[in-house]
Amino acid sequence: NTPDDEVFPFISDSGKLFFCSNGHLGLGGQDIFWTEDGHDGLWVLPRNLGTPFNSQSDDFAIIFNATEKEGYFTSNRSGGAGKDDIYFFRLAETGTPVQLDVVDLTTGAPIPYIRVLSSCGGDTLVSDAEGRLFFSLPDCCTLTGTAKGYQPRSLEACERKGELAADTLFLALALADRIRILQRDRVAAEEQARRNLEIRSEELERLVVERTAEIKTLHGILPICANCKKIRDDEGAWQGLEEYISHHTDAEFSHGICADCMTELYPGLRRKPHSAATA
Repeated sequence: NTPDDEVFPFISDSGKLFFCSNGHLGLGGQDIFWTEDGHDGLWVLPRNLGTPFNSQSDDFAIIFNATEKEGYFTSNRSGGAGKDDIYFFRLAETGTPVQLDVVDLTTGAPIPYIRVLSSCGGDTLVSDAEGRLFFSLPDCCTLTGTAKGYQPRSLEACERKGELAADTLFLALALADRIRILQRDRVAAEEQARRNLEIRSEELERLVVERTAEIKTLHGILPICANCKKIRDDEGAWQGLEEYISHHTDAEFSHGICADCMTELYPGLRRKPHSAATA
């Protein structure tokens, strides 16, 4: 019960309680709800029967036969013979009551009165002022929401073994302008990334050319003496040092030595190239 009106209770043979209320969240006016014993002394949260039982007008006084496949209810919706009319219904063989909330993708706010096309039977449903609608899901259906100013979007909902993955489904729609902005920003970001890559490639190419030119220049410089740091121009000193190295396999060197330093450091090297002088 709520502070508003709960009327026309009906208990089915299976123990479900059907009633009419304008206090629970519905499609408008009086709506038909159902609940059942939660086996803990409390009733489970009432569920709206959704369309086509409920409308934006008053819908109430539902009853079922013993099989709960057929029944009657009363409504003052448009299209009837008068004010309050009695309607007969026969339930489909399969189906699960589903609640769908249609919201704005950016803000999360509900979008009212959205048209939702179901691929199951081609039915077109309309959400209420809270962006919510109720329907019966027989199997797997594609639900497509459309609204002025929004980009159409689809959601696939499947009922397996009489159960859904969630009690409430959500369909988030994005503003059409927002889609264009996101696409424009993505294209701009890709273009900027491409330009940055080109600039970086050109910079690397320039550095390679500069470093290659430096290597070519250094290749023509004469060896530098390891002792006095002068540039060597004595080819004979190289030959003498090579002869010494060739007869001393354990000798190592990383710099050449000019002729003056060689005479000073190795006075006997020129007189006896094959002597046991140490490097």
